[in-house]
Amino acid sequence: MNHQVTLERIAVSENVSVIYSDEDLIIIDDLKTLAGPVISRFDCNSLTMVLEGQAKAKVGVREVEFCKNQLLILPPNVTLTNLVCSPDFTFKTMFFTTRLL
Repeated sequence: MNHQVTLERIAVSENVSVIYSDEDLIIIDDLKTLAGPVISRFDCNSLTMVLEGQAKAKVGVREVEFCKNQLLILPPNVTLTNLVCSPDFTFKTMFFTTRLL
């Protein structure tokens, strides 16, 4: 499965827990529905802070592992695949447009 992820799609999805949303910014605390072999390409920037647990994924062409107190920063149009999260993985993610920068 391969899909483009947009701010609009995130804001209306039933599979995420949105904390805040406007036309340039969305803050969420649950997006585990991306786990598995799904290929996601975000049309916006993202900044994820890991609060607990750990995860690993393929970001672009690199395998990346991230754990508690680490940040994962992704610019637009980078692919995220093969996401695997520990059972205690919790995080907050901010998706934002380049216009906001």
